[in-house]
Amino acid sequence: MDTARGRDYDPRLAGMFDEPFPASAALSTAYVAALAAPHFKVMLSGEGGDELFGGYGWYRRWTQFYGADGRAPSAWRHPRNAVRGWLGRKHLPADPMRGYATLMAAFSPREMRRLVRRDLLDRFPLAADAAAYYHTLDRPELAGFDRLQWLDLHHFLPTVCLTKMDRTSMAVSLEVRVPFLDHTVADLVGRLPAALRNPQNELKGLLRRVARSRLPEKLLGKPKQGFSTPIRDWFPAAEMLAAMRRDREAGDGWRAVFAPRALEAAAAYDGRRLWRLWHTWRWVNAHPAR
Repeated sequence: MDTARGRDYDPRLAGMFDEPFPASAALSTAYVAALAAPHFKVMLSGEGGDELFGGYGWYRRWTQFYGADGRAPSAWRHPRNAVRGWLGRKHLPADPMRGYATLMAAFSPREMRRLVRRDLLDRFPLAADAAAYYHTLDRPELAGFDRLQWLDLHHFLPTVCLTKMDRTSMAVSLEVRVPFLDHTVADLVGRLPAALRNPQNELKGLLRRVARSRLPEKLLGKPKQGFSTPIRDWFPAAEMLAAMRRDREAGDGWRAVFAPRALEAAAAYDGRRLWRLWHTWRWVNAHPAR
């Protein structure tokens, strides 16, 4: 997918969802679905594999920092984390769920208050604070990968991964099936201990060992790669900010969601974070409050 086609397809993405859905992987998925639809009626997807078999890199980073029991580490244990915080870079706080939110959420609560209308955040406080939301789902009695897989199976998988795949494929009349989420597979994997699914915290450890008898090593040895769109290349920050400024001059539709100085705050971002704002901004302007 080239840059021009990416920009051309982006406006259609908002029409596939009933609400802003600013996951950059949705753009790539939508385009692949459009390419496949003329040739296939049903396709298979690997959605659910990472959640069931522990395949996300943030599982390893979280457990390395907080330990298998999820207890906050002492400062001396991770001096590099303190240095990252001092330098203003992403670092993990003491609260394990706030640390998970740091790894997963696009914006911190402080950033959300700069970007979104205060009265909306007061009405929907969990929208402003991902960590508070994760606390409502958390099962602290679980350890290590089990704890994080529980969170992802109940939030990230259904609200992001499956929604992205379902809406973009059905928009072009393509059916996508998810064999990893067959109830017999999910039930079996759910009964396996993490030490078997992820021996020594190996991402997708069990799945990789099963696959070694069926796939060449050059595939198994490749690093994990997501399906995100190369936003920085396709959507330069200057172009997105300029489009937002034109929208602001043309009308007040953006005020239904965004704070008065949201555009000034947005100037600090680029790449996927700015695209999330821009995509949401455009959706809000296209669907004015009644």
